[in-house]
Formats: sequence, C-alpha cells, structure tokens
Amino acid sequence: MFVIGWAGDDVNEYTLSTGFDVSTASYDSNFSVSSHEASATGLAFNPNGTKMFVTGSSWGRCK
Repeated sequence: MFVIGWAGDDVNEYTLSTGFDVSTASYDSNFSVSSHEASATGLAFNPNGTKMFVTGSSWGRCK
C-alpha cells in the first residue's frame, strides 16, 4: 500500500500481511518525490501496475 506523506513530498510504502486489510499494515519504506513535486496530492497506477504516477499542484518541476 502506498500513501503520500504528510508534507506531500514523499511516498510511504506499507506491507499488508492480509490483502486489502489496512489493520495489518506495517511500515516498509519511503521515497522522496520533492525533486518532481513539492505538493503531491494523489497517486495513480497504469492498468498493469508497473508504473506509479504522482499528481500534485506544482507545475514544471519535473524534467
């Protein structure tokens, strides 16, 4: 499970020991998206789940 961090500049990853049951979540890792988006507001995945897209309100920062 992926969750945008409180400040909106990182994505936190959690492992669910039971699929779709957030009560079984345990923190795994995080990664920064601040070089591309300072105010991340959402996540999306392509249909087969191989790419993650971060949406936000900062324009023109990603190269």
